[in-house]
Parts: sequence; structure tokens; C-alpha cells
Amino acid sequence: MKTGMRPTGENSPVVTICRMQLPDVPTVTAISAALPQAPHWLPEAYLTALDPALSPQRVALVAQAPIPQDKAAEIRGSEPRAPQGAPYPLLSALSAERVGSQSSQLRAGSAETLEIVGFAVASLLPPQAEIETIAVVPSGQRKGVGRLLLGALLEETKRAGVTEVLLEARQSNRPALGLYRSLGFEQTAVRPRYYADPQEDAVLMALRIPSPAGRQES
Repeated sequence: MKTGMRPTGENSPVVTICRMQLPDVPTVTAISAALPQAPHWLPEAYLTALDPALSPQRVALVAQAPIPQDKAAEIRGSEPRAPQGAPYPLLSALSAERVGSQSSQLRAGSAETLEIVGFAVASLLPPQAEIETIAVVPSGQRKGVGRLLLGALLEETKRAGVTEVLLEARQSNRPALGLYRSLGFEQTAVRPRYYADPQEDAVLMALRIPSPAGRQES
């Protein structure tokens, strides 16, 4: 899958949503490590999310935006750098064949230099799915990137036969909670002191996805 949309305004750059690939792992790991409210996964966790042979299967998406031309030349060809204290293992832990050849073709032929501005991962256990992480770089926050990512993720779960999507978020993360509610998620419970560093309650939410028209539930 590959979609492109302008998150806000006619002059906003087109944000492209596509499947996460192996070369994206260092970048998404660095993004999550730099965001205090995002789960700080090790690279191995993202590699696991990309492996279709493992259970549960996962949907992993990235949001990309064009880099301004004056910065593209200095970035093109450079390797992502790990934040201090978060070394990256070899990405050959998974081969391109195991991840699938389709994802490696999604960005072929692009004349633009793109950068990842957000990502999302959900696990699939139909009829349920759980959004495990969604993160957007500070420059992309409050500009609709998270909404685009979440919308694409929900479409992917729907195609997998999911009828209920679950998630949890820090009680203090009001922007995220507001986004989830605006998309139809409802609070189902509060898990006291679930998060650490800092200690905080988790808000549990769920979204019911109607079955396709004409399909009868058994």
C-alpha cells in the first residue's frame, strides 16, 4: 500500500504513507528514542514487526515527507545515526526475501529525497488488533501526520478482518487521546501506574469497526 495526502493546507508538502522497510529501522528507532512519550523499542522489535513468518503478524507503516531542496544534497547518501546509548545491530537479521519483495518496490523511481516523519505499528489477532506504537517527529506534530498514519493503519486492519482495535496511552498525553477520540475510540478502562519513568496511569481505548455491508456475523 502507498498513499499520499496533504496533512494541512494547500501549501503543505505531500505526506506519503507506505509500509516500513528494513532500511527504515535505524531511523524509526532514533525517532522513538527522542520522544519521551513513545515506547522506546530496541531495533530488534521493529525487525520482528517486519517478519511475516512470526505470530502475531503486524502492520508497520511510515510517513514520509520531502526534504527541502537546500537540505537534500547534504542528507542524500548519508547513513542514519544512532542516538547516544542506542547502538544498532546489523539489519541483516532479516533478509529482504523474508520481509517480502513488494515493500522493496514501493519507493522505487522517486525523484525526491524523503525523510521519515512518523511511523505506526499494530499487531493483528483477528477479530482484534492492537496499536502498539505511533509516533510523529516534533516538526510534524499538530499538522495531521498522526491522523494520516492512524487512518492508514485502521484501513489495513480492516482489510485483515479486524472488527475491534485496541490501544493504550499515557493519561497525560492529551493530544493523542484527543486524536483517538476524534476517530471514534472510546475509553474502556484505566490501568493504574502502568507506565514508569515517570509513573503514570494508562488509558485503555477501543474502536469498533463495522463489518462490511452485506456480511453476516456468525
